[in-house]
Amino acid sequence: MRYLYKILFFFILTGSSVFAQLRTIPLEYFPDRSRNTASATPNLRTEAVTLTLPFWEDFSDTANLAQKFSATSGVYFNNHLCVNPPTANVASFDGIDTKGKPYFSTSKFQIGEADSLVSHPIDIGALSKADSLFFHFFYQYAGYSEEPDANEGDSLELQLYTKAGKWKTVWQSDFAVAKDPTLFYPVLLKVTDSIFFHDNFKFKFRNYGRLSAMFDSWHVDYIVIDTIKKVSSQRGLKDGKLFFSDLAVSQSPSSIIKPYLSAPFNHINTSFFKTEFDFSLSNLSVDTNSTTASYTLSKKSNSDNENIDFTGTSSKIIRGITPIKQPFTSFSSLPNEEFQLINKVYLNKGIGNVSSYLFEQNDTLTSVFDFKNFYAYDDGTYERAVQLDQVKARLAVGYDLISPDTLTHIDISFPYYGMNIANSNVVLKVWADDNGKPGKELYAITESVKYFSGKDSAEYSTSLNPFTRYSIKNKTLSLSGRFYVGYQQLSSNSKALRIGFDRNNNSQEQYWYDNDQGAGWSQFRNLPGSVMIRPVFANGALNIVPKTAISARYALEISPNPNFGRVDLHGTHDKVIVYNVLGAIVMTKENASEIDLTGLKTGFYIVKSYLNGYQSEQKLNYQGN
Repeated sequence: MRYLYKILFFFILTGSSVFAQLRTIPLEYFPDRSRNTASATPNLRTEAVTLTLPFWEDFSDTANLAQKFSATSGVYFNNHLCVNPPTANVASFDGIDTKGKPYFSTSKFQIGEADSLVSHPIDIGALSKADSLFFHFFYQYAGYSEEPDANEGDSLELQLYTKAGKWKTVWQSDFAVAKDPTLFYPVLLKVTDSIFFHDNFKFKFRNYGRLSAMFDSWHVDYIVIDTIKKVSSQRGLKDGKLFFSDLAVSQSPSSIIKPYLSAPFNHINTSFFKTEFDFSLSNLSVDTNSTTASYTLSKKSNSDNENIDFTGTSSKIIRGITPIKQPFTSFSSLPNEEFQLINKVYLNKGIGNVSSYLFEQNDTLTSVFDFKNFYAYDDGTYERAVQLDQVKARLAVGYDLISPDTLTHIDISFPYYGMNIANSNVVLKVWADDNGKPGKELYAITESVKYFSGKDSAEYSTSLNPFTRYSIKNKTLSLSGRFYVGYQQLSSNSKALRIGFDRNNNSQEQYWYDNDQGAGWSQFRNLPGSVMIRPVFANGALNIVPKTAISARYALEISPNPNFGRVDLHGTHDKVIVYNVLGAIVMTKENASEIDLTGLKTGFYIVKSYLNGYQSEQKLNYQGN
């Protein structure tokens, strides 16, 4: 299956249509990973540093990785490409380099050595086979990335450095063992060969696979090298497995408003908060342990800063990953301006740093949620892309407005993908709701595809996978209730649009596609994730231009007048309202070029129109009855 998928990837790039529905594809390019300060790939130093045992690294503190590792190529330290890691952050290996570019771009099927991670030297010259030296780590294949393929020889390898100054492979991944791309598998090796006991010992992880994209992904976590003869307060052996007296927060807190990760600040109040949030705890010991997870909820704005500390209830955590649902109490009020909500979860378990096992550094995880002027289901970071192959295919994402407002922009994430489609055209669209799916088209405009360059929207300039922001032009879109934002593509196959897809935040019930094959709008329920298209609002402004600013271009013209039924408006207007002489509304039409007064009482009426932010009105003498 995975091998077939890569063949289909070739057809995509060469212009052959093989699919008729929405699908995900691996990324051929990934933005410069150093731009994301939260999970950046550090610039590891290469000067000589000699370490001693025990060696312990779980990547939870990415700022200090240079103390353990020297040379690295393409390894990405992150917490979003993997599924349920033992502790927060892993080292990810795939087919692109540190700058997010393919190792080999001229051939889509080139296979070879890709990423590598090399430790500083570790002095174990005084040890021997009798000292029971063990090497331990966890690994996962794929996760939220693309799966390796056993038929192509894709693999993850561990190599150790010999006295003779050569690398020797001591372990290689096995698809007969690792069968589930959502699990982390433990590996425990006993080092017994005398060629490894020297003062310049070091290790290297490397992957072998496709070099032309984010293919064949692997994730490594919780590396330990130590002599272990008996159980201690820190670690030990039981039933042929290594365990540690380590409890950790492995998944950061989820959103506290439903169903969004972000919403305009003036659309929400404390009544929109959920009654609980989710996170996960990891127990790396053999026994079930009790622990208390506390949290600090903070709100920050220019004029309103407040912290609230809470102590959670004690929980019994079995070995492995345990999901936690934490009830919480929110603030009594929220700022009337842009603000952040920061949720920090931390453990109170009384285990401090022991020797070089810095168990405390994985005890805290923090989530930050921005409340500005947009709605978002995604967290701003994509793991893959979604694509439709057909010309004129459409994709829409549904949103339910908490408060009526005026749509001013559409944010859309275009991952760069080998074939440069910048400056090709896309039709951005907005639809009304039709019984839970996209209905009447409210807005359409042809724009050029733009990859973020740092100047299109300063708001996203520090994001790993930024958005391009498009203005709503020549129209006022005052919305309420449910609506949809999206696009219609004008090219197909190799020139088809790729949209950022956040796989670890699922809103699959909110996105729809129409592949222009006659079936209309559909949902693909087997594609969990969030399509990265966001609506941006004016924060309450109606954007109606005062009557004194009316341009002749937007002035209302009506004929005939006097009138006997049908009224010609001489152009399509966003909205038309008809009032009687008492000021009561007798008719409302949207996107109207004419109205029909048949059935109304004879007399005078006021016809008021709204077009592109301007309002205009005319008196009408109706003589139809």
